[in-house]
Amino acid sequence: MSKWVTVDLSEGELLSGALSATSANGLALAVARLADGSVVAFDDRCTHEECSPSDGDLDGERVVCLCHGSA
Repeated sequence: MSKWVTVDLSEGELLSGALSATSANGLALAVARLADGSVVAFDDRCTHEECSPSDGDLDGERVVCLCHGSA
């Protein structure tokens, strides 16, 4: 089930093919605008280390972690 929340990130900060960091309800989020213009958000915490996926790179629809290159 999806739940919509408002985040403190302006439309202009969401560059195509890039990641941005924000938060909502106390949860750190990574937000990405994909090449097709759609926007996705997910937990901004790497499952392997204490790294932020929003600091990594977006390769199509895959996030590449800056710390260890996992995608």
